Formats: sequence, structure tokens, C-alpha cells
Amino acid sequence: MIKYINYYLLIILGLVVINAQAQVNSPISALGIGEPYTDVGFANVVTGGSAVNCWQNAANIENPASYSMMRYTTFEAALATEIHSYTNKANENYKYSKTGFKHFSLAMPTTKGLGAIIAYMPYSRVNYASISNGVDVSGDSVEYTNAGKGGINRGTIGLSYKFVNDSTFILSSGFNINALFGEVINQQRNQYHIASTKFSALYRNSAYYTGVNGTLGIQVQYLPKALHTLYMGTSFTLETNAKTVQNIEIVSYGNNGNTIVYRDTVAIVNEATSRSTLPSTFNVGVGYGVKHASLLDADKYYVSINYSSTAWQTSSFGTKSIPFYNSKTVSAAFLYNPQNGRKIKNNIRYGVKLATQQWYYSKVFNDYSATVSLGIPLPRSVSSINVAYTIGNRALLNNTNEMYHTITVGVLLNDIWFIKPKVD
Repeated sequence: MIKYINYYLLIILGLVVINAQAQVNSPISALGIGEPYTDVGFANVVTGGSAVNCWQNAANIENPASYSMMRYTTFEAALATEIHSYTNKANENYKYSKTGFKHFSLAMPTTKGLGAIIAYMPYSRVNYASISNGVDVSGDSVEYTNAGKGGINRGTIGLSYKFVNDSTFILSSGFNINALFGEVINQQRNQYHIASTKFSALYRNSAYYTGVNGTLGIQVQYLPKALHTLYMGTSFTLETNAKTVQNIEIVSYGNNGNTIVYRDTVAIVNEATSRSTLPSTFNVGVGYGVKHASLLDADKYYVSINYSSTAWQTSSFGTKSIPFYNSKTVSAAFLYNPQNGRKIKNNIRYGVKLATQQWYYSKVFNDYSATVSLGIPLPRSVSSINVAYTIGNRALLNNTNEMYHTITVGVLLNDIWFIKPKVD
């Protein structure tokens, strides 16, 4: 009974944070629907690709074929702390940090070769603020403010099935249905300082997105010889035709201290409905594992390389078309799982991942990152606490450079549900 209470507690935790949008303050989140959310689940945090069927029974949400490959029912939940610092073309430095919800999922294999999942996570994140000063044509000082918040969330249900399951070859396929919903708010303000009065012009655009897409995945495991496994996988997420409801307001006002001198609504648009196109994504990868002689369900060593492409070039957001080009990501990973004796320190799992990403907004963004991770097993169980640290650097528009750090802490609770024991 106690082991099930742990699941119920984590489910309650998930429901508490279900509306919490993961936060990050980055100038890159001002573009389109914000910064795309990557590294969904620890299978992707530590390996970054769809080739991985599971990392110590962590569901790979980006490849739904992985669910039927899992041995245990797994509940996963994680929080992340992100620290971003960026330097603009004026050599001004800004630093921000946020802690927020990252994801949770519940994946369940069954005795009939089926596997299923329910999950919740952000799809994109918007949280930025920038202030700059200038002078208008009349010589008056002007303060320019750009700010945004919100983002799109993703709820997922998925199912997979093992079509082939013999001693040397396993083939599985699966699908996800993804519901996308959320609000993105962007605003711009020009504030003119004339004597003791400040005159401001404010533009505010609120867009609420709702849509549904699907993900298809295939997973192959081939055993060329004893204890060795070749993993291959691919997945494709379909383009999303999302309903978009926009509210636009343009206001001018003046204030003297905390007193509003005047306020005038120049223009307002309520509940303007349009359609947005959110991009499709293709993933492919390959991995190779060497298992323990005494633990045939766990790889002692694992290496992988993965490639991902997102078709941003065909995207559009409400009434505004953003000149994106297709993004590309390549990652490579190495995992070590000693499984040596009963002491916790001898069973900690180690992972290293290197990734490079190129995605475009008028010019190439180069993003380079490295991740190290630990999986700390809980006593007398196959569950674990997982910790990952990522450091990255990317060159943005207008000679802006951004350095970021992410610390992710999560828990994996594993148990056997819906599987009939072989021995009564």
C-alpha cells in the first residue's frame, strides 16, 4: 500500500503545478510563440533524441514507440532552475533566474505488448523584458520597453505496440495525440520624458492558441550478439493548424509621478479570430548499448547520436508572419550505469550529452550546450532521483550573446502495474 501512496502524492503534486508555465527570461523568447521547449523528460535531457527507448525506464515522450519497450510503470516529475545572462550590442549585461515546473508523465506497459502514457509539459515559453534609452527627433529623451510573458502548454496521451518481439529483434510503433493551448502576451511601450511629465504610447497584443497535433514513432532494437543492442528510432510530429484569438490594444497616456494626467485608447481589437501554423518536427537517431552480464534489462554502457529538424519556415502566428527558417539540432550522448553491489554510491548512473542547434530569424542562431547528469537510485527499488546540469551559449540578433545554465531535478517512481506475474 505504501508504494502506491507515493504515486498518489506525486500525482497530486503534478495537479498542483499543472498550470505553472516553465519560466525563462531570454530575449529569444520574444520571437513568434516564444522559445520552443526542448529536452522533454529525462530520456531527452540526458540523451537528446528519439533513438533512446528509455533511460533506466524513463519514458521518451518524443518517440511514442518507446512506451511498449518499458518494463515498469513509471511516474516522472521534474522542476528546473534556469539562469540566463546576456550581453547586448551596447555591452550591457543582464542576468535573470527562474525556477519552474518542467514536466510530468505517467507511462504504463502491459502484458499484451501495449504501452501508454499521459503527460503534461510546456510547448513554448515567453518571458522577457528589455529597456533601452534614446532621443527622438525633437531632442526629447525616450525610454523603450519591450516585455512578454506566457507561452503554450502541451498535454499528451499516447499508445504503442510491439509488432515483433523475439530474442534478437524487437519492433515497436506508437502515436501521441498532443493538445496545445496557452496565451502569449507581448507589449511595447515608448515613454517620452518632457519636464516632470511622462507621456507614453503602449501597444499590447494578447494571443490565445488552441490546437491538436499528432506524433508518430518507430523503435527498433537489434541484438547482433550476446549483451549488445543496437537501437534505432525515428518520430515525426505533424504540423498544427491552431485557432488563434487575439486582443490588441493601443493606448496613449501621461503621468506625473503616480498620477495619471490623461489616458486615451487609440485603437482596440477584441476577439479577432485567425489561424496559426505551428511547425512539424522530424527526429531520427541511433544508439548502441552493452548490457550487464547479470542484469539483462539494463545497459552498462550506452552511446547515441541524434538529429532533429523543425519546419519553422512554414509557420505563421495569428495575423503576423515571422521570417523563420528551419531549425536543426544534432546531439551525442554517453551513459554509464555501473550497477555494482547494493550500496547506493556504486549504483549511481552517469550521463554526458553534447548538443548543437541552429535555428533562424533573419540570420543563423548558433546554440551550443553540454549536459552532465546523475541518476541516484532509491534504496531497495528501481526508482531514482535524477539531477542534470546544462550549460550553453548562443549568439542572437544584433550582436547579442547569451549564456545559460539549467539545473533539473526530478524523480522517477517505478513499479509493476497491469503485468501478470510469471510465477504465482
